[in-house]
Amino acid sequence: STWVIPALVKYAPERHNPPGVKEDQAVKYLEWLIHKQANADTALHNMLVSFYAREADEGNLLRFLRSSQHYDPRSALRLCLEKGKADCCIHIYAHMGLYEDAVRLALQVHNVKLAMANADKAEDEVIKKTLWLDIATFAVRKRNDVRQAIEMLQRTPCLKLEDILPYFPDFCLIKDFKVEIAESLEDYNNRIEALKGEMEEASDNSNSVRGNVEELRNRYGYITATQACDLCETLALNANFYLFPSCRHVFHEGCLAKQVKHTLSRDELNRVSELEHELAQQPRHRAQANQAEEADEERQAAAERLAAARKEARRELDAILYAECIFCSDLMIRTLNQRFVDAEEASHWVL
Repeated sequence: STWVIPALVKYAPERHNPPGVKEDQAVKYLEWLIHKQANADTALHNMLVSFYAREADEGNLLRFLRSSQHYDPRSALRLCLEKGKADCCIHIYAHMGLYEDAVRLALQVHNVKLAMANADKAEDEVIKKTLWLDIATFAVRKRNDVRQAIEMLQRTPCLKLEDILPYFPDFCLIKDFKVEIAESLEDYNNRIEALKGEMEEASDNSNSVRGNVEELRNRYGYITATQACDLCETLALNANFYLFPSCRHVFHEGCLAKQVKHTLSRDELNRVSELEHELAQQPRHRAQANQAEEADEERQAAAERLAAARKEARRELDAILYAECIFCSDLMIRTLNQRFVDAEEASHWVL
């Protein structure tokens, strides 16, 4: 059906219509194709948009833009901007998701109602609040209509009285919006009460967690004199060891560290080396400090700092190497892709 487009372009009602017929036959024919024949050709829809845009009244064009989904919105927008069809431009902006442009143009033509309708369509809450604030500012500064700006507080939850209060004129009386001030203060009070409830709940949770931590610190277990390390199978009491009370596994400190290091990343291994070096060096520094004959406050403070640093280093090292049982935690899962024997030992198995 696009073959008729050249003929429709050349058609002019004043030259081609029969005497006494003023109706645009090209528009009538396109309406028949689109509405009666359900023609979805974009070229025909764009042509009907261009014909409607030539009319002084934009009612037909606006109705068609609302009903049709087959026209090119960019082409239609460019045409409507050229012809000064403000309402149609606002509709196309909204159709394209350009709600900021739609609201801006609606305010330019002083159509506050249309601006509010498009501000509500914005999905992003920050953008929506900005658009509503622009509309409220326009109502106060351009139209001197404080009452309309206050009524917007009832229309949208995005705006609060404190948002638009700085834009009110100096001569504005409080009695004009004392109800809104009372509602705003009541809303603040409700929010304060809600925050108090959240703080109390957070405090209770914190106390519960603190109690759980204390319970964990006080957990203990026991081993027999003949119990062996679950990794090297030698007596656990022969060296420093770690006991996990929940699963009853026992490991020598060195055995557990060696196994866990196989599961660490390069950065974690580097950090472990730094901590081990720091712990190995600090006793010597502390001994040197204690050898001094004068035990003044500065030396005592230095010794306390060294002790605190050593404690923190030990805590961090424990968190990396000794926090979990290697048999009962996800550490064992990380070893699934590791060889049973290393490359050097594997060479002895070659036949």
